[in-house]
Amino acid sequence: MLALAPSIVAAAQLVQSPTTPAPALAPPPAPSWSDGIGALIHARCAECHRPDGGAPFALLTHRDAARKARTMLEVVEDRIMPPWPAAHGGELYREARRLSDSEIALIKAWVEAGAPEGDPARAPAPPTLAAEWSLGTPDREIAMAEPFTVPASGKDIYKYFTIPIGVDDDRWLSAIDIRSNAPAVVHHVLFFVESPEAKAAKRPRAERRRSIGGWAVGMRGQRLPLGLGHPIPAGSDLVLQVHFHPSGKREDVTVRVGLWFTDEKPARELLEFQLPAAFGQHAGLDIPAGDAAWTLRDRWRVPAPIEIVSVWAHAHTVCSSARAVAHLPDGTSRPLLSIPHWKFDWQLRYDFVEPVLLPAGTIVESELVYDNSAANPWNPFQPPQRIRWGEETTDEMGSLIFNAVAVDPRDRGTLGAAYQAHVEATAHGVAGRGAERHIDASKAFDRDGDGILTQEEMPERWRNELLGFDDNRDGRVSFEELTEGLNGRSKR
Repeated sequence: MLALAPSIVAAAQLVQSPTTPAPALAPPPAPSWSDGIGALIHARCAECHRPDGGAPFALLTHRDAARKARTMLEVVEDRIMPPWPAAHGGELYREARRLSDSEIALIKAWVEAGAPEGDPARAPAPPTLAAEWSLGTPDREIAMAEPFTVPASGKDIYKYFTIPIGVDDDRWLSAIDIRSNAPAVVHHVLFFVESPEAKAAKRPRAERRRSIGGWAVGMRGQRLPLGLGHPIPAGSDLVLQVHFHPSGKREDVTVRVGLWFTDEKPARELLEFQLPAAFGQHAGLDIPAGDAAWTLRDRWRVPAPIEIVSVWAHAHTVCSSARAVAHLPDGTSRPLLSIPHWKFDWQLRYDFVEPVLLPAGTIVESELVYDNSAANPWNPFQPPQRIRWGEETTDEMGSLIFNAVAVDPRDRGTLGAAYQAHVEATAHGVAGRGAERHIDASKAFDRDGDGILTQEEMPERWRNELLGFDDNRDGRVSFEELTEGLNGRSKR
């Protein structure tokens, strides 16, 4: 029999004896501000939670954080803070602020231990944060012509401002950021470009403006990847839609805008597309009072390979969720953006860590859900009222907005024409409204009367648009697919 060392025998007897108490294990030390918590809060929160940073209080010192510890735990557990509405984080998007489960657990352990400071000598120094522009001195800085007065109290204010950009030649905008003399009352800003040609056109105001993104509290300036830039024709204006939130103190507010341009014309042209187009203006957005799950959908079939570089969403207060997904020709699907709990306050742009390659034939689908019930605390009407499309916050909008490039620059024209056909189809009632009329008209293309449109039967002008309803990827469109798809672009 193999002889065991005395120490091993003693250890075995200790384990086997039911009357022997287990050796006491020292509990792990509670996390402290000096050892981990301070560095985490500085990295995730200090950009806004600092003096003059836009947030209502600072979180730079142990005293700051300890006073707000319970509030901090509540908002991070509910994922209200840091502001990151997307369901995904760093695995998909650059500069993601989404806290990991382990980081939330660490904050919880610290709060439940009484928010200890630890050794003050080991406390992290407050971070050095950019006093002005995080991207350095802008290539051009412009501002509102005169201050706008925000009263001390009252409802939120949404105001448009038009500012000449002041460029005499065509430029390409790589990044945009804002600063204000009263950051506590400036909640978010949407950016639009209005070219001289668009200004001269007799079209609705919303159609003359080209969206180039937005800014919200907590956002930092971000350059577009791949050397890309939004085209800024000479003589263009920048249009700001600013959301002001009264803070209890009257403020005369001036918003300044920093613009950074590319050093040279980008090698590839940026393609922006919205689903539905024009923030849903022509998509039949009409939400009955009391409907808690009114759904707006749109889809576009990509006729040539593209790379998606960023995505964001825009809607107003009744929206409850937003998502975008790509259905690839091989039958697989890839999520592009999921915001399961839409918050009007946080409208961020999500830049992919790596551009998302979508082959020709991919169907990009958007979905926005609206809760127009009395149970929605963000509903502007109590009792609920019918809500339709409009520019006021008490109206609604809805789109998923994508920035992309053609894999082969020679396909840029094909992509632009296909998307324009999609926009025209939407404007003429193909999407959302007039579905039955469009289905009846499409039957005239069915020359053999078999209830299926082949590509040969489809008019060339509408071929790509019709193939966007090809759910089974067989290169044909049945009237069942067309009916379901058209109705799916509005409420189901």
